[in-house]
Amino acid sequence: MNRVIWTSFAWVVAFAIGVAAFAFAAAGQAQALTVGAQAGAEIAAVDLHANVATLNAGQPAWTIAESDEVNYKLYDEYWATDDGAEVHWNEAEQAKVAKPIESVEAGVVYYYTVVFTADDGYVFSDDVALVTAGQVVSVPDEARQITDDGKKLTFYRYYSTVGVDADGANELDLSEVKLSWKKKQYNGQVQVPTVKGTVYYNGREAEKGTEYNVRYSASKSKKAGVYTVVVEGDNMIGGSKTLVYRITPKGTSLSKLTAGKKCFTAKWAKQATQADGYEVEYALNSKFTKSAQTLQFGKKQTSGKVAKGVKAKKKYYVHIRTYKGAGEGKVVSAWSKAKAVTTK
Repeated sequence: MNRVIWTSFAWVVAFAIGVAAFAFAAAGQAQALTVGAQAGAEIAAVDLHANVATLNAGQPAWTIAESDEVNYKLYDEYWATDDGAEVHWNEAEQAKVAKPIESVEAGVVYYYTVVFTADDGYVFSDDVALVTAGQVVSVPDEARQITDDGKKLTFYRYYSTVGVDADGANELDLSEVKLSWKKKQYNGQVQVPTVKGTVYYNGREAEKGTEYNVRYSASKSKKAGVYTVVVEGDNMIGGSKTLVYRITPKGTSLSKLTAGKKCFTAKWAKQATQADGYEVEYALNSKFTKSAQTLQFGKKQTSGKVAKGVKAKKKYYVHIRTYKGAGEGKVVSAWSKAKAVTTK
């Protein structure tokens, strides 16, 4: 049986002992564990590198993605139901299945088991960790079984409740999620928005820490810049939303405009804190919609000559702002109050 690999969806895998499907808790990003081991040492972690399909009705049965086989091998992994139906990756075991799973069904609970064997000279540690999708999965002792004198490792009784269709039924509903604010001016203090709105999963409020997590690009954002907050499914539950907020540099103001022949000179107050420079915008109307142009000046400058596109004997409206960064990472202050100058 060929291994079926799905890479376009998130893998929904949850752990429970009993009758209900609960998301198993991930202990943050993968810890500093040695996957595999040195010769004669214990294997501290096994990695599934899971990135497979969400389990949705109508899809064919599938298996996990290729494991990182370092001093151990993936021996078997399989799904099973309460009525005895199974599907194995291991061809030898699959050949023994009397009632194979051809495709998954809505509302059915599918139990998951994965088995590893250690190479010669290696054994699994008693608390060997399961790493999947870059996370160390918190596994209760009763769900981890080591046999054959440390040579065989089994993680078992994981299962997932199947969604009603193949259109992301098992993904988080993040439609209400937003930030408490999107933009603030630099003030030398840490400024971090809070995440507002309810995260839903299968029609109910999702549980933070087990079914979804909130990840900040900077937990203590202080400097001017662009920051992100990602709300995403945990333990391979699908769904992700990236929220963006900005801390902008302080602004400045124009101090003087001096007219010249087909040009003018602008002077402004220095404001180089958390700024890379200044942008001067000028136009033929106060709304800055007619023949508007913008020039950049370095942060060490406090004045600059403006001649590009400037015509003689025309009244120009001018304002200024500070900026930091470039491209998608660029942030800008508010525009200053406009001043006017008529060229010679």
